[in-house]
Amino acid sequence: LDDTAVTDAGMVYLQELSNLQALRLCNTQVTDGGLAPLRRLKELNHLYLQGSQVTDEGEADFRESLRTCVIVRNPIQRLRSPP
Repeated sequence: LDDTAVTDAGMVYLQELSNLQALRLCNTQVTDGGLAPLRRLKELNHLYLQGSQVTDEGEADFRESLRTCVIVRNPIQRLRSPP
């Protein structure tokens, strides 16, 4: 959904996609609140948020729900080695 007009209101429709493994929300208006419905997506393992309106706090809160999901908000993160 990169570069689309999707907002938090549209995220509720994605919560039914139980087998979704990756989601790209780059350059969208999705905020911290829009991540709440995605917590039901237990198969989600990659979430790309570059250019979204998600804050550090929203990312941290989401990580508590889906600890195995890789979240990328900054393109430089891809270049970093794991700790």
